[in-house]
Amino acid sequence: LSRDPETLRQNAQELTAVLGNDRWKGQPALLSRDPETLRQNAQELTSILGNDKWKGQPALLSRDPETLRQNAQELTAVLGNDRWKGQPALLSLNPETIVKSVRALRSLGIEPSFSLTNLMLLGTTLGLKREKAEYIRREILGHKEVHLYHDKISLAELEQLTPEQKETERREIEEFADFIQRRPRLLVKSLSTLERQKDKLQQLYRRR
Repeated sequence: LSRDPETLRQNAQELTAVLGNDRWKGQPALLSRDPETLRQNAQELTSILGNDKWKGQPALLSRDPETLRQNAQELTAVLGNDRWKGQPALLSLNPETIVKSVRALRSLGIEPSFSLTNLMLLGTTLGLKREKAEYIRREILGHKEVHLYHDKISLAELEQLTPEQKETERREIEEFADFIQRRPRLLVKSLSTLERQKDKLQQLYRRR
């Protein structure tokens, strides 16, 4: 409200021109940015991605260009390819989150760089991924004891598992990985959705 109305109108026009759409209206804070900065950031994003898919993520225009470049390098280094460019929203993640998410997905048997669907999972909360993985293992695959994804169990407690328990856990993790690799979108769905689809998913599992 403290900005000059004429400046706001000019910035609105600039944003629409840069983006080619009015999606910036969902990010009104962009109206406070300097038009020249917006143009420079738009050019930087196009340069990083090699495409203009970032236009669907107007919030990226407010990010520091150097941070965007560093995040792009981290994504390419961790994933081993540049398929992430099809999901420009990933540029908003900080490098530490990127590394943790990649490790978490790989521990669940999912290779994030395999497809755009898997890449979507990088932006989901680590705790939620584990919670959904545990739900799928218990309620859909019928695993009795789930140790690996239980936040309350320590590494010391894991070491105390019997050889039989460790072998069961290893086998069931492989079983879960095989199931989820074919259906990675399950980890994007909410727990309430998984509960509603529980019977259907159990039938899919039995028919494997």
